[in-house]
Amino acid sequence: GFLAGFDRLGGLGGKAGIIAVVNLVAALAIGMYLAYRLGLDERFSATFVSGASVCGISASIATGRAANAEFAHLVIAMLLIAIIGSPFAIALALLAPSLGNVGGALVGGVVDGTPVVRAIADGLPQKLAEIATSIKYAQNCLIPIVAIILAYVASRLGGYETRLPLALLLMLIASIIATFVSLPPSIEESLHAARNWLLAFAMVLAGIATPIEALKKPGVKTAILVFIAIEIVNIVVVYALATLLLT
Repeated sequence: GFLAGFDRLGGLGGKAGIIAVVNLVAALAIGMYLAYRLGLDERFSATFVSGASVCGISASIATGRAANAEFAHLVIAMLLIAIIGSPFAIALALLAPSLGNVGGALVGGVVDGTPVVRAIADGLPQKLAEIATSIKYAQNCLIPIVAIILAYVASRLGGYETRLPLALLLMLIASIIATFVSLPPSIEESLHAARNWLLAFAMVLAGIATPIEALKKPGVKTAILVFIAIEIVNIVVVYALATLLLT
């Protein structure tokens, strides 16, 4: 939350916020619609759709907890992000330099996970790196809002109970504080490093605690198709908006 103040929506003169919000609305709407029409569990759908639409594992964890998703659903969502998202990240990392500002926007708006975006940005020209990170940070500050909305949608569609986890509430509060209080660069870098290690540790623990049988749930193959569809929507929407706003 401290790394995702709502002032991030004003990045690139407000263009980062426009790209993040418009892409988010399109990806979430299409992703949830496809998942619902294809008969996927609503809580599972909310969990992996948020990860594909917003910011990878962080969004999936927040949404999964708020939607009372099964632990196996959360693990599957993280695996989808890691396995299916990787080819998109590699392709965009290779293509971004030749696409100019649009390439930077695609990295920030499509690649799942802030650590991955930062790693790719380190190898890009300064202007493209700024565009990529600005759009990704604009997405990040929307995580608690998206988690609450998707959890509510899942509860309405499937009749499940929702909740507001303490961690999600604290993230929202931290984002509000960070909107008005700037962190020193040294503290911000330390928080980035700590978050990266904690997310990696969470994935390891999730893998240890989940038997292979739990991953063979009905609907996983369908979820893969929906996930890929969301990534394609991300590419189309971000490309169009970046062409309009950044070139």
